Amino acid sequence: MPSSYSWKSFALFSIFIFLSGALVGVGLRGKVVVPSISEENVAIQEVALMIDRGDGHMRTFPHLPLFPHATVFGILNKASADYSFSLDATSYTGIGMFVKGIDGVENGDDGRYWQYWVNGEFAMVAADTYPLHGGEVILWKFAQEQEVIQ
Repeated sequence: MPSSYSWKSFALFSIFIFLSGALVGVGLRGKVVVPSISEENVAIQEVALMIDRGDGHMRTFPHLPLFPHATVFGILNKASADYSFSLDATSYTGIGMFVKGIDGVENGDDGRYWQYWVNGEFAMVAADTYPLHGGEVILWKFAQEQEVIQ
């Protein structure tokens, strides 16, 4: 009999929790609840980085830790240092960082250049000005110049 009693108590407790959550959800309708940021939350935030050299060779880094004030360029630069691949970039005043080469592949080869996408969207700003918040997928691709649609 004690196991049947335990099962009933568990079921009633589960229903209570479910209904409490539903009522709280109704009361918060239309409001965004943002969890507080703690060291534990920050420590587990990550981004993914993919580097497509345009020659069939792709380097993938699926779990790079996010650091404070991280940018697309900052993540690429840190990955370059941590995983020993070359990175050639120049900073232009008023514009930002221009990536000229990654992993030994340099801009201009067959009219191809390094470009980047974040979560599948072509980025229109310098990589050092694109902030990251965690969960993004960054793709650096050596490809023909991206056509801009106006």
